[in-house]
Amino acid sequence: MINRILTAVDGSDASRRALAAAADLAQKYDAELVLLYVIRDMQIPDSVQKMADVETFKGTRLSAMQLIGQQILEECEKLVTLTGVKEIKTEVRPGDPAGVILHYAEEADMDLIVMGSRGLGGLEGMLLGSVSRKVTNLSKIACLTVK
Repeated sequence: MINRILTAVDGSDASRRALAAAADLAQKYDAELVLLYVIRDMQIPDSVQKMADVETFKGTRLSAMQLIGQQILEECEKLVTLTGVKEIKTEVRPGDPAGVILHYAEEADMDLIVMGSRGLGGLEGMLLGSVSRKVTNLSKIACLTVK
């Protein structure tokens, strides 16, 4: 039975498709849906920078990324609410995306992890392996990768 679904979101197109699949499953199974945004140690991608005016932001890089993460999660939560999902939780955590996703999923006793096949990682993902591949290979929890 699927009672708790974790969906990693980052604002990418693949992430949005994964969110739609996760929301559909959560609605059908009446499951709790947890939306997780991971702040990775990297430059802010142009596609995400538009989410917050970080050029005039008067805080640390971590504060700026937390703000961006919260904005992405709020947008995702609005979309999921429209699908009829009743239980939605959001979480922002810093660290290595694959490690954070795996740790959170086990810590929170998730039944399913849903991710996009490619996020905003770019070249690093091609050289070192994508987050979704690492999570799928290392997870003890069922994973759904959405293309």
